[in-house]
Amino acid sequence: MNAFARPIPLLVALVAAGSLLSSFGCEVAKTGEEGNLKFSYTADDRLIPPTFNRPVATGMRVEVQVTDADTNEAVTIVSANSDRPSVLTVPQKSGSRLTIAGEGAGEAKIAVTVTGSVSDTIAVNVADIDEVVLRNPGPLLTPVVGTPAVITNADVPFGMELKGANGQFLIGYGNVPFELEPATAGAQVASEDVAHLVLRFTEVGDVTVRPLNSTPIPIKVIDPADVATITLAPALGTTPADIKLSQSSSFVVKGATADSNPVVGLADVATVTSESIAVCSIEPNLQLGDGVFTINPLAVGDCNLQATHNGLTATITFKVIDG
Repeated sequence: MNAFARPIPLLVALVAAGSLLSSFGCEVAKTGEEGNLKFSYTADDRLIPPTFNRPVATGMRVEVQVTDADTNEAVTIVSANSDRPSVLTVPQKSGSRLTIAGEGAGEAKIAVTVTGSVSDTIAVNVADIDEVVLRNPGPLLTPVVGTPAVITNADVPFGMELKGANGQFLIGYGNVPFELEPATAGAQVASEDVAHLVLRFTEVGDVTVRPLNSTPIPIKVIDPADVATITLAPALGTTPADIKLSQSSSFVVKGATADSNPVVGLADVATVTSESIAVCSIEPNLQLGDGVFTINPLAVGDCNLQATHNGLTATITFKVIDG
């Protein structure tokens, strides 16, 4: 997922909150013990980046970006090894990225060498998962209220936090501990997303998602033909605000069943397009939740957007202005 190329004004405060983490001793990027390299988690699916002091969850993986400590430029990794493989392993390296895997609770150090014979060491903690907290799928800024209706065979992201003992936040992707009732209703979709549990449901009916030691989420799985209405709306507010050329905006694809259940997973099966490709382009924005798209202005004029699904059509227009 691409990071925002331009700021979205309504989200500036949220994004700025990430920059405050360092004020509390929580570094998004952490310098190695020798001071030569910097290490950060690759997590573009999160609105606020996770700090590197967040432990890796046992049984899970996470991607690590390595850069030069002085220039912040990407490096080419030659070797990467863990001093405690029973705690942490390095199953893969490519370019400037490492894949690290939590094998058991504890602390391990990774020794990394990059081109030019530059080396450094970084300590990483691993902790067992004690709780998985999920939230309803749908837009982050305007959460779904009530029981969401989920379309069959759509990849549906549930917002996720992994927690260890005493509520400590963990990080990782992989086989998340949860259960479905009924068990045959669907399955987890393989993903490197550390912010969401992505599920795909194959059976129509009432389903309960039961995350480990946390509040269950009831949903209703529906056939795509059961979507009665679709709409396009600003991600916040009710009226499309003008978009300055120097900024971005966002909109959300919404749907409902005949009995007014909010539909999620619609963005994965509907066709969503910019009908004004010279004026604006769009891209999905999972940072802001299921069904949300970023609008990137290209020129002054009307930005006409459209969504279609199973014979239904919805449109919205934003005006792009100078600035």
